Formats: sequence, structure tokens, C-alpha cells
Amino acid sequence: MKRMKKLFALLMTLAMVMGLGITAMAEENDANARIVISNEGAAALSYVQLVEADRDNPDGWSIVAGESIFEQHQIDVGDLGDIAKSEKNGDASGTLTTSNELASLLEDLKSLATTTITGNSFTVTSAGLYLVVPVKDGYTYSPTLVYVPVNASGDINVKAKGEPDTITKIVADEDKSVQAGDVINYTVTRAYPYISANYSNPTFTIVDTLTNATFNANSVVVEGAGTLDSDYSVDISGNILTITINYDSTKAGNDIKITYLATVSDNVNKADNPVKNKVVSNTNGTKTGYEVVSDPVKTTIYKVDAENLQTKLAGAKFNLYKGLVSEYQEETTVPVQENIVVGENGEVTIYGLDAQENYYLVETEAPAGYSVDKTPIQLSRPSNWENPTPSTVTETDEDGVEVTTTTYSFNDFGNNGITQVTNTTLSSLPETGGMGTTLFTIAGCVIMISAAGLFFATRKKAN
Repeated sequence: MKRMKKLFALLMTLAMVMGLGITAMAEENDANARIVISNEGAAALSYVQLVEADRDNPDGWSIVAGESIFEQHQIDVGDLGDIAKSEKNGDASGTLTTSNELASLLEDLKSLATTTITGNSFTVTSAGLYLVVPVKDGYTYSPTLVYVPVNASGDINVKAKGEPDTITKIVADEDKSVQAGDVINYTVTRAYPYISANYSNPTFTIVDTLTNATFNANSVVVEGAGTLDSDYSVDISGNILTITINYDSTKAGNDIKITYLATVSDNVNKADNPVKNKVVSNTNGTKTGYEVVSDPVKTTIYKVDAENLQTKLAGAKFNLYKGLVSEYQEETTVPVQENIVVGENGEVTIYGLDAQENYYLVETEAPAGYSVDKTPIQLSRPSNWENPTPSTVTETDEDGVEVTTTTYSFNDFGNNGITQVTNTTLSSLPETGGMGTTLFTIAGCVIMISAAGLFFATRKKAN
């Protein structure tokens, strides 16, 4: 019983707003006070009076609601009288207790709070203990215990303790569009939740799943959850990061911040393959999720005849380089994509481009009958590369988890996504073995025959 009395003393110590004890045989039990709840965040509020001062009771108190629950927790009126006489030790009314036993009691009592509060305050005319319960979808609140002394007047201010169940994720500004090989810097934020003490050794998890990227080993940093191994654990298995946190009520309401690096895979070079990062928080079966989509962009190359732009040419090959054409050195600059082949329709689409980067093309092979032009061709950057248009939707995924997804959309490289590259035909060369050579041959033979005839005629005349 001594142990329980100590617990009950803590109960009242935390609940009392004013540092005045009252006697067990109070002369008055009237009050004219207003209880004002702050930090309620538009939650629906309700209350119940649990205990009232009673001068006809030798202990000075009477239980007016939840008597059976108090009995289950081995609390009687005498214990409450001792608690009432204890002095306040500086804890603000409504704060979350670190006592698991007290938290468990309040959780069991909160179902009794059925009187609705209009706005964020209500007036009381009876001294005693009141339980205020905030409720809001997507939030977890701790029941708030309020003490109203005898003859209290004016405002009694209490603070509701609660945090959103949601989890958020952001990426660094330069990583909202990506290309293969990019290293993305992710930050995940989750409020440390409130978990009832009714649960034995509670834990909660944060699970992060990558699509078209891989986690960088040893890059995970967790802040606000305590010490690694003793307070939380980190596990990376393939493209899934799991952080398991051992619940500590003293941290409730603080922010947990998780940062890590991920490397974009070559899959983003294929059509419709953005990098997706989905994080889901699971607190005693309550799951919430957030997803960030880092969208690569593309450009479509039209290979055309320089003399007739409507004529598309097949078979050309290109290398793609990152940077400006002024940086190109044929012997040393390394391409980011090689041997990009123009299809039979005279087109090829290059995927996996980063809207925040510069790119240029160099032709390595021309279509049949056309000359190779190795002059680097700078791609025109997306018009919104500095200011992407984010879209956010909230949907329920295949596992029944409500997930908020933010996607950053960019325009494509080129003119409306098209980069036109021209080729010129090969220069004409003189024919060989044709009629012109025959005439020269005949003329040469005639000259030789004439020269021989003159030689023999001149010799005969001389003889």
C-alpha cells in the first residue's frame, strides 16, 4: 500500500495547478473557475469530473466517476485525501507523466470523458479532479488531468500533449530531379509518439523502401531517439531500411530526425522509372506513410536531313555528356550514356536526365549516305528546372496504409521535349572508268600512230 500511496501522491502532484493543499474536512467545495486548454490543435475535447471535495467524508474526497476503475488500480478515497494534501513540485498540469502506472490509469479512465467541450475551455463550479481528453484523426494525445482547488476562481491553464501520427520526408533541393549515379540526401521526420502504458515493452518502427536506388552503407544518422543499440536499432536489407525504436515516454512529443544517402540506379535510364522513396511508421498497428518521387526527365532526338527537315534519318549514333560544350575534350571527356542509336523512325528518346544538370550530344556515326558531324550539340534545359511544380496526393496503398506522395514535375529537355539534329549528304565525287577516259585513250593512240608514221616517212626520204 505504501507503494500505491507514492504513486497516488505523484498523481495529484502532477494534476495540481495551484500549490495549495486543502484539508480533508473542507468548509466549502464550491468553485467558479474556467479550465482553458492550449495546444489542442483543433482536436475535439471532452471531459469528466473524477473526484470532488466532500466535507461529509472523513477523507475529504468522494469519487464521482470511475470508482470501479480506481478500485482496479487499488486507489481509495483515503489515498486521494493524502494526495490532495501534498504540495505541487513545479510540474505543469497536463504534462505527460513518466510513470507507466499513472499513464495506464488515465488511459483506462478516458472513456468516461463524454461531456463535450465547446471551443477550448469550460467552466466548473465544483472543486476536484477533472480528466480532459483531446481526440483528432491522425493524432495521438495523452489524457490530461486537471486539479481545481476549493474556492478556485479565474482561469486554470493546461496544455494538451499530442503529436501528429504522420511522418514526413524531404530531399535536398538539388535532388528533386535525378540521373543514374546521383547520390540523394534524404531527411525523414517523425514526432516521437505517445503510447499508452497498457502496452508491455512497446516499440515502434520506421520502414523506408527505395525504388530504383540503393542505400549507402553507414550513412544513416538518427537524432532524437536516444542511443544506438540501447534505444533503437538500424537494419538495411536490400532496398529496405528498418529503424526499430524502444519506446521511452520521456521523449514523447520530441522530433525524431533520420538522414541518409541513397545512390540512384541505372534503371532511371528506362521509360517511366523515377526514384521512389516510401517511408511508413508503425506505432502499435497504426500506420502512416509518406513518399517522395524524384522524377528524371527526358528528351527525344529527331534526326533529319539538313535540306529537308521533314525527312527523318535512321541509324545515327550519339554519345551523351554532362556539362557544357565548352568543356568537351574528344580524347578525355567521359560520356554518361554511349552508343545511343536512332531508330528506324528517325527518333530516339533519352531517359534518366537530371533537370538541374546541363547535357550535350556528340555524333559518333552518321546515317548511310550522310557525313558525320562531331560538333557538340547543347541540349536546351527545361524551362522550370529551378522551380519544379510539386503535386501532393494522399491515397490508401495496397496494404491499407494512408500515404501522402509528393512528386516534383519538370519539363523535358529541348523544344517541347524535342531536340532536332541535322545531317548533310556526302559530297559528290567524279566517276571513274567512264567515257571521258576512253576519249583520252583514243586521242593518245592517234597521236602515237601519227608520230610513228612521220618517223618512218622521214627516214625513207632520207635514204
